[in-house]
Amino acid sequence: MDGRHMRAGNPTRKFMLAIFATAIIAGVAAAGPDPPETAGQGGQAVVVAEPCVVDLGRVSTCSTFHWTLRLINNGPETKRVQRIGTPGECGIWTLPGTGGDYLIPPHSPLEVEIARRVGVAPGPIRERVIALIEDHPPVEVLFRAEAVSFIQVVPERINPAEMPDGRVTVRAIDGQPFRILRVLPPFIEPPPEGASAEHTIVLDWDCWREADRPSSFALETDHSLCPWTLGRIRPGAPNPPMSWDETDTEWDAPVFGVPKAFDLGPVPTSTKRTLTMYLINAGDEQRRLLSDRGKCDCWSYPDGKDLAPGQVIRATRSLSSGINPGKSDRSLRLDVDYQQAIRFRVRANIISYVTIEPLEIDFYEDPEPCIRVYSVDGQPFRIRSVFPLIYDELPQEAAVEHFIYLDWQRWCESRHQRRMLITTDHPLCPHAYARLKCGPS
Repeated sequence: MDGRHMRAGNPTRKFMLAIFATAIIAGVAAAGPDPPETAGQGGQAVVVAEPCVVDLGRVSTCSTFHWTLRLINNGPETKRVQRIGTPGECGIWTLPGTGGDYLIPPHSPLEVEIARRVGVAPGPIRERVIALIEDHPPVEVLFRAEAVSFIQVVPERINPAEMPDGRVTVRAIDGQPFRILRVLPPFIEPPPEGASAEHTIVLDWDCWREADRPSSFALETDHSLCPWTLGRIRPGAPNPPMSWDETDTEWDAPVFGVPKAFDLGPVPTSTKRTLTMYLINAGDEQRRLLSDRGKCDCWSYPDGKDLAPGQVIRATRSLSSGINPGKSDRSLRLDVDYQQAIRFRVRANIISYVTIEPLEIDFYEDPEPCIRVYSVDGQPFRIRSVFPLIYDELPQEAAVEHFIYLDWQRWCESRHQRRMLITTDHPLCPHAYARLKCGPS
C-alpha cells in the first residue's frame, strides 16, 4: 500500500520509535570508552537549533505560516539529518521528512523551509518540530502561536433555550466589511445580502432539530483573512463543559467536517436514520476521501470523493438503532488522503415503545409464565405474531397492554430458543424482544 494512504496512527508511531531508537543509540555511544562524537564542550549537543523556541504571536485561522528552520553544526565532522517531523502530525505540517541529502558541514548552518497549516478553529498552538540526526540526540524546536479568527460568532456558545428567536451576531474584529456566502448545515434563514462589518443571522430551530441537533456549523465568507469560521451550539447549562469536538486538533487539518456531533434525541428501536456531514477543503491542495476502515465503505458520497481547494461535498451514512433500548454514544470516522481522520460523534436515547415485562423469562422459576406487553406512550396496538410458538392464545383486540401466557413444554419443542420476537402494529415499534432461559445456564 502507498505510504500516503496509511492511517494517521502508523506514521506517528514509526516516528516516535525512531526518536526513541536515536536516543538509545546516542546513550550507548556516550557510555563507551571513547568520547562521543555528538558531544562538545561540557557534554552539550554539537548540533543545535537557532532559535530553539519560536513565538509567532497572532496568526489568522485558515492560513499557513512559513518558517526557516536553522540547524547549526558546531562540531568538527559533517552530520547527516535523517528526518524532520513532529509527533502526532498528519497533514498539518509541511516538512522535509526523510533528509537523505541534508548534510551539515562542520561549523556550518543548515536552513530548511517548513510550513504549518492553521485550521478553522481559534486557540493556542504549542507544537514541537524534531530533527533526527545520525549519531546525535534529537534536536527540538518549540513553536508557539495564537490562532485568531477575524470573524467571530457571538455568543461563542449558542444555547437554544436561552435564544428562542435564534438571532446570532457575526462580526469582523478588524472592521473589514464582508459577505456571508453560505452556512453549513443549512438550518438558518437566508443569509443577509451585501457586505458589512457585522451581520445578524437567524437560526431556524425547527430545521436544527430536523437536522438531528448538530453541535456546530460553518460560515463561508469573502473576508480576505477568514474564509471560514465556526459557530457552536451547546444546549443545556449556560456554561457546559467543553467536549472533545471543541478541543480536538482535527480542526487544524485542511479538510474538516461539520457538524462534529449529532444529538438524535429519542429514537425508536429497529429504525434507521441517515446522517449528513459536510466536508470542507479549506486548504490549497486537492484531497481525496478514502474508503472506510472496514471491508466495505459505509459512507455514501453524492458529490464524489475528490475535494478541490475551497470545495464542499456531502457524506451520508445510514445508522440502525438496533433492538436494545438505552443510551447510545457512537464515534464515526472518515479517512482523508494525506491527513488524519475526521471523527464524528452520534448520541441517541434508544427507546422501545413496546416493552415486554419481564425482559428475561426464566422457565425454571415458572414453567407457565405470564408476560405483560405494553406501550410506553399509551398508543393502543395489536400483537400480530410471537416467535417461537410457545403461547396458548394471542389477544385479538388493540389495547395499551396485553397479557400472554407462555408454555414451557412448547419452548422445549422449539429447541430452547434463546430469544422471543413479538411483532406488533405499533407505528414506532414493529418488533419487541425478550430473552428466554431455563435456570442459571
